[in-house]
Amino acid sequence: MPSLGCGTCRARKVRCDQTLPKCNRCIKAGRDCEGYGLRLSWPRHNDKRRAMVGPHSKTRSKGIPLNHHRLVNASSRDMELHQMISKLAQKYSVGVDAVPDTPIKLVEDTILARQARQATPFILLNSPATGVLAELSPTNKILFQYFVERASYSISTFGKDAQRVPKILIRMALSDNTPSSTAVLRSSIALASSHRDNEVYATARSKVAALRALAKSLQGFIGVSDSACHIGAGIILSTLEVQQSSTTSSHWLWYACGAAKLVKTSGLDEITTDRDMTSLVGWVHYFNTMAKFSLRHWKPNFVLDYSSLVDAGFNTFHPAVCSNGQPANLTGYPHEILYLLTEVFNSVTVASDPRSNTSEYIHRLQTLDCKLQSIAVHTTTGLEIDNDQPEFNMAVELYRLSTLIYLRRASAGILDLNKNFIDWVDQAFVLLAHLPTCQWAFPLFIFGCEARDDARRLILLDLIQRTADDGRYRSLAPIKRLIEIMWVQQDLLDDDLDYVCKLGVILSSSQKSVPAFLYTISTSLTFLLILNQLLNMPSYLITGTSRGLGFEFVRQLSADPNNTVIGFARNKQATEEKIEREMPGRSNIHTIQGEIENYESVKNLIDETAKITGGSLDYIIANAAIQSEWSGYNPIGALGSDPEKLEQELLDNFKINTVGNVHLFNLALPLIREGQAKKIIGISSGHADPDFITNFSIVEAAPYSMSKGALNIAIAKFDAQYRKEGILFMAISPGVVATKDMSNVTEEQLKGFADMMAAFQVYAPNFTGPISPEESVQRVMSVVYKASIESGSGGQFVSHFGTKQWL
Repeated sequence: MPSLGCGTCRARKVRCDQTLPKCNRCIKAGRDCEGYGLRLSWPRHNDKRRAMVGPHSKTRSKGIPLNHHRLVNASSRDMELHQMISKLAQKYSVGVDAVPDTPIKLVEDTILARQARQATPFILLNSPATGVLAELSPTNKILFQYFVERASYSISTFGKDAQRVPKILIRMALSDNTPSSTAVLRSSIALASSHRDNEVYATARSKVAALRALAKSLQGFIGVSDSACHIGAGIILSTLEVQQSSTTSSHWLWYACGAAKLVKTSGLDEITTDRDMTSLVGWVHYFNTMAKFSLRHWKPNFVLDYSSLVDAGFNTFHPAVCSNGQPANLTGYPHEILYLLTEVFNSVTVASDPRSNTSEYIHRLQTLDCKLQSIAVHTTTGLEIDNDQPEFNMAVELYRLSTLIYLRRASAGILDLNKNFIDWVDQAFVLLAHLPTCQWAFPLFIFGCEARDDARRLILLDLIQRTADDGRYRSLAPIKRLIEIMWVQQDLLDDDLDYVCKLGVILSSSQKSVPAFLYTISTSLTFLLILNQLLNMPSYLITGTSRGLGFEFVRQLSADPNNTVIGFARNKQATEEKIEREMPGRSNIHTIQGEIENYESVKNLIDETAKITGGSLDYIIANAAIQSEWSGYNPIGALGSDPEKLEQELLDNFKINTVGNVHLFNLALPLIREGQAKKIIGISSGHADPDFITNFSIVEAAPYSMSKGALNIAIAKFDAQYRKEGILFMAISPGVVATKDMSNVTEEQLKGFADMMAAFQVYAPNFTGPISPEESVQRVMSVVYKASIESGSGGQFVSHFGTKQWL
């Protein structure tokens, strides 16, 4: 296309002579010629020919007004996806196997089964226990109130009496002080903390408390109410997980399948006389059904690279934990649709499957289609429609229509896309346009695939935006992204491709984890798996880790990748550089900068530790200490020659070696209480043993010895107070360890050191000199792991041998 002139002449709307490299008109006029290159133009505000500017029309048809114009952009990845879908459609038959419903054979004589058969109505309708709220801190009371008023509505539900689930959860949380009810209460507080403030520390602490309560509740007899509370806590905690996690985690899938297993093995779906229990089991039914859709169409480890594909068949991803049947005995319009939706998922196959041509297969699809059409929203026989919940009734109808649409599309021509089909799509978009919000992702996605024009696409985008603006629900951004990817592929393809093929490739290529067409799901059985992981991943807080013994603790404990190791050092950068040089690639090490003698610094250490561990801590190794060469190698009488220096030395030793650790223990107690090991170890010294000092005339290191003796007394005091809580306090001497550089000591100090070594040899004839940090840490940790309150270790001061033999 010929140039229309330089940019300057075009802007002035004058004729350009188009001379190269610059036009003569601009040169003669003394103007800067902008040349003939490509220029970006932006619409003027009053340019009515531009579609993206101008005021919005105030006159619109009835309904909720549209927001601003939106664009759906196509990227190079979309083009790669388009090419792959096209080639797959030409070369491969994309097959999806049905997700089996493996029946679970229940043991009829179990206590739970008998409870289920003999259950009295409304097992879960306990009156709130006033003491439960009274025991909460003021902050947690406010958070629980927030859960009641707002956060509980972020829990997505579908089924008979689904809207009652938040109220049931609130009543469960306040029913009593049992561990199972406590789990519901603590998980409620965790969700509220995340929903309101996105406060990581408080959320993690409450979440861990809920998990601990669930574990504790399994130690005794588990009744029907306890099992229901496990599901209730799972509802809340899994909602929290979905809201906090990225799309790289498939934990929700294990939660979904585990919940169904809990319902079946506990016989909870046999209890038909309890309205609360039916609502909870209905929640499990909903999520389990939606999991089947994801399992049918998502393939793990999918690579968007056509040349690397050997087989494009999407055999169903089916983890063993998901081999459980659907909850039974559920009645009502929503559950009838869910049961039929499950049959659809398990029935439909691809056109290339030989079974698709059999009369039996065709008859089965036609029967399912007929059943779905026969269900009418206003039918009252056998169905319960809540006239007080018009929005929910609209959602139920959307599920019926989306099931019909999916069935007809996936039948690959066996069922016609006739006028009825077109009418169903039209009805659905009328409902979508009038829904204030929509928390149900499955119908959004199915009808997103049917939005072929801008008007319908805007209806969906507006609905998603209204839902996000409401503030009660999680972000629908992942579903919105999937819908937009589908729209790009529809615009790129000239004709329709295999429906199942498109769903499989798009879901597998755009999702690193199994896509969740729902909000959350969980179960106490899965929580036990998570809890076991927590139990097998102990956390260690070590102070004084920049060098010497502390650094060796970090080295040995971080060698196990299951351990979480937190170091406290004065110079974080230097310590991290040393770790990277000597222990590259150890991602389980966390270094926090600070000084043990600074209270605010120690407080920050505990705050950061809580964020790392989720609010718990198993071990503290209080290693940080100070000992100068001046006081370490001179007798106490010689130190008296400089009283001011001696006094400062004493204060420094006590502040670091004693006072700092006392503050550390007090501040860390809340985390230790939530831990499993519950062990606080103070690294002491044989110099703190008066008998050892007097019997072998150990005259050196007086300030250090005195501060370590004070630490031993503090540990005994802590043990006396907290032993009843199962927290072990203990002082351990690491032995004489080769950690000091002797190159700068004076002759007099070196003589003092030699005299001390000679005294040690008198005490222990086999003593040959300092041991290595490696040997010392190995021996100390052996003592730590063996120690227990039951064996009388609490408050004790022992050596690295576990005895009073210091060398």
